[in-house]
Amino acid sequence: MIATQYKIILPSDYDMIIITDRVKNNGYITDGFGNLKLKLYLITEKRGNNSLSNSYSPFFLLYSPPSFSCCLPLKIPLLLLVKEVY
Repeated sequence: MIATQYKIILPSDYDMIIITDRVKNNGYITDGFGNLKLKLYLITEKRGNNSLSNSYSPFFLLYSPPSFSCCLPLKIPLLLLVKEVY
């Protein structure tokens, strides 16, 4: 299996509801893609809870590399919301 994750840091005044709505409305789009085993959309929010910034971090767990390449041309984020627990 292969895991990949990247972090996108957003401005501290960025409205994170935009991200959470996007996750809720589009999360199903990549269901069943190739060898994709698991997709997570990790979110941190800077709201006095010791997070240094607003950010989101897509995380993908794949059975093998070819399954990830199927998602890149679509430019569709793989979405499933997992909120940070404080």
